[in-house]
Order: sequence, then C-alpha cells, then structure tokens
Amino acid sequence: MHKKVHTTAGPEFGPINIGKTVLVVRAMYGLKSSGAVWHAKFSKTLRSMEFKPSYADLDVWIRPATTVDGFEYYEYILVYVDDVLVISAAPIPIMKTLQQAYHLKADPKPPTTYLGATIKEWLIPNETRKVC
Repeated sequence: MHKKVHTTAGPEFGPINIGKTVLVVRAMYGLKSSGAVWHAKFSKTLRSMEFKPSYADLDVWIRPATTVDGFEYYEYILVYVDDVLVISAAPIPIMKTLQQAYHLKADPKPPTTYLGATIKEWLIPNETRKVC
C-alpha cells in the first residue's frame, strides 16, 4: 500500500536543487492513496488495542468490555477520516492511549458534537444511570 512518491524540485527546495528528482518521505495529504494509508495505520493501532471492525461498517470498531459492577457491554470507536468518537463506560483511558500514538488537537473530553450532530447526556426512563 505504501508507494514511493517523487517529484521534480522547484525553487522551494533551494536554488541548487531546482530540476532534480526528489523522493517525498512523508505525504499524508493530497495523494490518492492518502486516505487508504491513514486508514491502514489507524486500523493497526485499533487492532493493537483489541478492537475489531464491525461487519456492517469498517469504520465502526468494537470490543467487549465489563464495568466494575460486572455489566458486560461493547465499547465502540466510530471513525470518520480523522474524527473519532469513543463510546464506553470509561472512554478517557481509550482516548489517552490514542493520544500517546497520535497528536490530538486537544486533551480528551466528553464530546458535544460529532459530524454535525449534537451529543448530550440523557436519562432512559426508569434507569438511574446517565447515558451519552
């Protein structure tokens, strides 16, 4: 999936390099393959955290989890390009792990929006736990 990318140097490479063929070492944006390379890299990270892609959508990642009181459920990571939403009883440790691997714009905190949708806590009738 990784391809060698080269270009002909322009003036931005310095006067002695103009016209030379140069190898691009890192090209995350602007290439046709950039999205696929990013997805492969991020997928490797999520797999190392024992998440698996769902059958329905390869950008919805799941792994089984258990709360401290023994309730079994699935944690989810929703990915859209470089936007990530973690759904878990304990999302901060997951986000901290991602923060160690990638530069995040800000420290992890509860979401207020995701892909234009407003996210807030709410209560399920006859349920005492808050849900996001």
